[in-house]
Amino acid sequence: MRILAFSLLYLLFLFSPLTGQAEVISVQVDVILAQNSPGGVDPQIRNVQSKLTKVFNFSSYRLISRETVPVNINKKSVVSLPEGGILSLMLTAQNNDQAVIQAEIQKGISSLLNTQFRLKKGGTIILNGPSTSEGVTLVGVSMA
Repeated sequence: MRILAFSLLYLLFLFSPLTGQAEVISVQVDVILAQNSPGGVDPQIRNVQSKLTKVFNFSSYRLISRETVPVNINKKSVVSLPEGGILSLMLTAQNNDQAVIQAEIQKGISSLLNTQFRLKKGGTIILNGPSTSEGVTLVGVSMA
């Protein structure tokens, strides 16, 4: 019983909301156009090539935009995506070298993706975004 109580307290401490730490982190957001056309992988995103090609089955990946975004605790940061898409990011917890981020992708009034993930410093997650007239939007989120 003591072990269970200790384990629960430890987990609460490990993933509790920010206390005494910075309430904002910087993330890099890469907006990528994926298509089935010649072109291969844009040299600017070669660092995530293996993630892209393992999960998605496109022949071309091109970086559309890259920006560094401050992501705050319990406050949404917004990034514009092609053709009216919107990415919202919100920091929900942070501990040492990892953060828990809530992400939502919308297009018009439709919510296409609503997820929460852990991101380690130096790590990247790829989110599947909305389809566009040119292909599919993918979003890479990285924490420096």
